[in-house]
Amino acid sequence: MAAVLFLTAFSLISCRNKKIEAREAVDRKAARSAHQFVIDSQNKKESAVDDFIKSLSLQEKISQLFLINLEGNEKFYFVEMQDGRPLVPGGYIFFSFNISDNPETIIGFTNSVKEFAYSKNIVPPYLTLDAEGGYVNRLRKIAGALPENARVAECISSQKAYELYSMNAVQLKSLGFELNLSPVAEIVTDDNASFLDGRGYGDKSAVSEYGKAAVSAYENNGVGSVVKHFPGNSNVDPHIGLPRIEFDKSFFEDDLLYAFKNVLEAKPSAVLMSHAICTISQSDRMTQSGGAQKSEGVPLSGAEMTPSCLSEFWVNDVLRNQLSFDGLVFSDDIFMAALEKNGYPPELAVRMALRAGIDCIMMSEKRFINEYMIVRRLYGSDLELKSKIDKAIRRIICWKISKGILEYVYDGGNISVRISEIPDSDIERKQRLIQFKNERTRNTEFYEKYFLPTADKSELRAVGRL
Repeated sequence: MAAVLFLTAFSLISCRNKKIEAREAVDRKAARSAHQFVIDSQNKKESAVDDFIKSLSLQEKISQLFLINLEGNEKFYFVEMQDGRPLVPGGYIFFSFNISDNPETIIGFTNSVKEFAYSKNIVPPYLTLDAEGGYVNRLRKIAGALPENARVAECISSQKAYELYSMNAVQLKSLGFELNLSPVAEIVTDDNASFLDGRGYGDKSAVSEYGKAAVSAYENNGVGSVVKHFPGNSNVDPHIGLPRIEFDKSFFEDDLLYAFKNVLEAKPSAVLMSHAICTISQSDRMTQSGGAQKSEGVPLSGAEMTPSCLSEFWVNDVLRNQLSFDGLVFSDDIFMAALEKNGYPPELAVRMALRAGIDCIMMSEKRFINEYMIVRRLYGSDLELKSKIDKAIRRIICWKISKGILEYVYDGGNISVRISEIPDSDIERKQRLIQFKNERTRNTEFYEKYFLPTADKSELRAVGRL
């Protein structure tokens, strides 16, 4: 009897084990299929991007590399032609004179840029501005109050900062902007405090914590963030002079790289390079080994005596390789005196920036045909530079897809890329205006609760309250 019971139990256990094994086999097969589907889908997306780029004219490809200013504040119109077509850059940066005094007009203006591009079958430019907080905020008289970074770190937690920046992101997106040139992720020191003037969060811990909150808030709400200014600034304003900084090795590795690395973990869309000439102190640069000097991973003097935004060491060796950043890399404005008045005129800066690995060349000018023609000639004659430019164009196109400027189209098993359609303007504008006003009201209430009680007149003027 015991033997019968044993055999019966063994049979039941064996059957159960076989069923479990069968289910596990099915699950493994399903997992492999799902994994393969993801791989196939990603490969198809990459091929779709390649096909889309191949379909672009050389003019459209080269134009993607530039971020320039634009005319007016109500309706878009182009100012340059090339090869019988409007010359439209990869992006437009809005300054204060491009911002109307009411949100409805701003929405109409940003819409008109996209409508023009769509009507001409041109890759739409991304729209960006500086909305850091305090005085450095093009929307300070339009959007809800956004204090400078120093006040944010002083008055609220990083969790509350995330709420504040999320409200600002929604307002930016409602107005038609896809990218914000913020946050500043520089550590505040005696050497840069007067220049930053409240734009920095503080020490490396504050930068890490609040910078990451800002990046996450913007990116999670559909607005790209641009971490700046890497690797740093001095108290010399790059608008009028060329900053020079000497880092000692411990600060460079334990503070500067630590802070930027932490902020970059939040996956910002881009990093903006500074114009500063940054060096490592001579005493830290070299060590003795067997009677000979050897480098410890920092640049030799010839390589480091170059403005950071034009330096392959800072763009490629440090930012790309050491910090593993794979997003877009912006130059600062190449028409600033830091470059133009110190031996790096725009025609030279463009060449050096692209060779260094810059993806997007920022210009405060409204015309870029001269710089465009320089790059176009180089593209056809310099194979090494052509390869770098092709990689930059691909990164820009992929980023535009991620922010809905371009979109994937799924047709059966095929995937392609196209310009995103423009929604019904009347209904869409009303919805965006309502969203903007609702979020601005929430933003105002937030400011009044956390900042207003301790705000002085200077801050009230800076955030548009006086």
